Amino acid sequence: MAGLGTGALNEIAEFVVSTMVPRSGVGGYINTALDLCADLVGAILALLYIRWRYLGDGDTR
Repeated sequence: MAGLGTGALNEIAEFVVSTMVPRSGVGGYINTALDLCADLVGAILALLYIRWRYLGDGDTR
């Protein structure tokens, strides 16, 4: 969830820059949507890794 929040904060910063500086080269809505999708995929992969690594076999290392 922290990864999603950080990614969303980054997208808000990119949006502010793109509205204030027209030639910033940040990208448009497609770029924002792809970045948020990548954030979601990364968060899901991190969740699966944590679940597998720490909760997978019941070992309480």
